[in-house]
Amino acid sequence: MARDKEAQEVPEEFWEAVDQFLDLANRQAQELPVPRVSAAIMYAAARYNAFNAVLQDPALAEDAEEAIDYFCRQYRDMFKENLRSHLSEESG
Repeated sequence: MARDKEAQEVPEEFWEAVDQFLDLANRQAQELPVPRVSAAIMYAAARYNAFNAVLQDPALAEDAEEAIDYFCRQYRDMFKENLRSHLSEESG
């Protein structure tokens, strides 16, 4: 979700939270290898999103695959968008 494309639709608090998570990751990367920090963030996001999904729908066990597909699609789209952004910054 690029800031320039979706800034009108996403509240500023969202971007502030994103920046806080990235700041924490960058501080951790000063002490740990970046791949380890990346894996920790991904695990934490999965754990928190599973918690959130159950909070939103306590009967989720009946259709967990739909939630799994939703979160996987969301991650894939966000990853692709950010990867393209980083690649264009490096080449531009």
